[in-house]
Amino acid sequence: MQNVRYLLYISLIFLSAGCNPQGSVPLPPTDSDFIESTPDLLTARILSIDFKVHGNIGGVSNSTDIRASLSDPNKSKHKVFLNLGKDRTLNLNAVNENVVEFTFSEKNMGTLQVGDKVTIDADDTVKVNGKLRSELRQNQNRE
Repeated sequence: MQNVRYLLYISLIFLSAGCNPQGSVPLPPTDSDFIESTPDLLTARILSIDFKVHGNIGGVSNSTDIRASLSDPNKSKHKVFLNLGKDRTLNLNAVNENVVEFTFSEKNMGTLQVGDKVTIDADDTVKVNGKLRSELRQNQNRE
């Protein structure tokens, strides 16, 4: 019985010392994420990116697809889909711990960085950190 205890202690020491070669899953933090909506405004933090969406917000619903792969962290994914009503949608796909692909109402809006602030007005004009953001063409990249 005492040998089992020694093996347990040794295992805990190796695990706490960082001998686990798998590392962490490279996805943005979500510990402070939230979604709040009124009929005219949606305020949210999703994948550590802040959103303010103005206009007719009706029937907000969301879905999330999270798959963490500890054996190969690069195969991990985190996707969030938000339906805001009236054909307005937000689609976010985490690329890594800092970068998120952003689609608004089926328009490729490029990538966002953790900590970005996105504002969408009632006319669907998108601003990221105060700068106008337009739909990307097929072979265009933006970071």
